[in-house]
Amino acid sequence: MREDHADVEQVSLGGLTVRAGHGAVPTELEWRFSVLTPVDELVARAVRHRDGLHVGRSACLFVLGERRSRQAWSALMAHHRHPDPAHRRFVAGFLLDAPFLRQGGPVEYEGEETELIAAWTSTEPDDEVLATLLGALDGREYPDAEAIGLRHAGHPDPRVRRTVPNLLGAPLTGAGHDCVLRLTRDPDASVRSAAARSLGDARRTPETRAALLALTGDESPDVQGAAVSVLAGSADRTPELADALAALLGADDRQVRLEAGHGLALRDDPRTATAVGLLGPLTGPESEHDHRVSTLRGWARRRRDVSRDVSEGV
Repeated sequence: MREDHADVEQVSLGGLTVRAGHGAVPTELEWRFSVLTPVDELVARAVRHRDGLHVGRSACLFVLGERRSRQAWSALMAHHRHPDPAHRRFVAGFLLDAPFLRQGGPVEYEGEETELIAAWTSTEPDDEVLATLLGALDGREYPDAEAIGLRHAGHPDPRVRRTVPNLLGAPLTGAGHDCVLRLTRDPDASVRSAAARSLGDARRTPETRAALLALTGDESPDVQGAAVSVLAGSADRTPELADALAALLGADDRQVRLEAGHGLALRDDPRTATAVGLLGPLTGPESEHDHRVSTLRGWARRRRDVSRDVSEGV
């Protein structure tokens, strides 16, 4: 069960319903009553749970995010050399979530933390931990992030490869651009999707355009959606692109149809009417703040106004 952005096990039997997750209760109470539980104990509590969203693990992450002393930070970072990958996985997860756990508040050792992440990526043997570290490096100011990304572009684990495009910076350099183009042909769909999204900041070249158009025919709806999203908002107004968008109006995935319809509406293409018809009612809570839905509604409203003016002889 999802409970306050964390997972809790729930069991129902014989008319009774009980929940686990009770280990999170003392962790939260200790913090509220200013009991500074040893960092090693908090880590031990957290690593009992393999699920990264388990409430017992999340409670420990929250408390450690609030404890910003150098002493607490150093004690936690010491676990990045622990022989058990579960401990290293927890520290990497903390580093990934640190900007959210700290609510944007600065810490004096942030630069050291980034340096630790960068150095750790060259020695970590566990693929899951490595992928988390590379994700943690994304968004941090680090001058050699591109080099680290390029170094891992051929990693055998797709969880690692899918982090690479975000490390290559924006706008992409020549080496970064070539790397992303290669990743658009990766055997793993999640890697291709990440590569497609990163091409939104790429310099427009014939190779970039060809790669994105090819991805609109990908077997994965996620990859299709990523490619169409980039193309829909681009300055490309060629008939070839409009035809590629129109070809996706019958896609099984609604998000792909929505992206394609949005792109056609931006181009004032008459086939937008088909897109609106195939999408059905553009209503509901999920549509309220969707810019794509707003564009389609605006297009339909303008068409109605034009039709009314014509019928009235204006």
